[in-house]
Amino acid sequence: MSKFTYTGDQKRVYPHITVTGAVLVAEAGKTYDLEFQPSDGRWEPATTPKASKTTPEADSQPAVEETIQTLNEEE
Repeated sequence: MSKFTYTGDQKRVYPHITVTGAVLVAEAGKTYDLEFQPSDGRWEPATTPKASKTTPEADSQPAVEETIQTLNEEE
């Protein structure tokens, strides 16, 4: 099975396709595990997000440790 994303803008019933034993009711933007891609033009193969291969940029300023001075008052 392959994953396909429904790209239509309204719910649509596919009586000839079953998912987990029930008729497929496709909802906009949802991905389904199907045996084949429906041929009505409202589906596209689902893509899996890939990790970014770019290295994050370093800060332009180095980190600075902040110190807080306290005053000791004598009574």
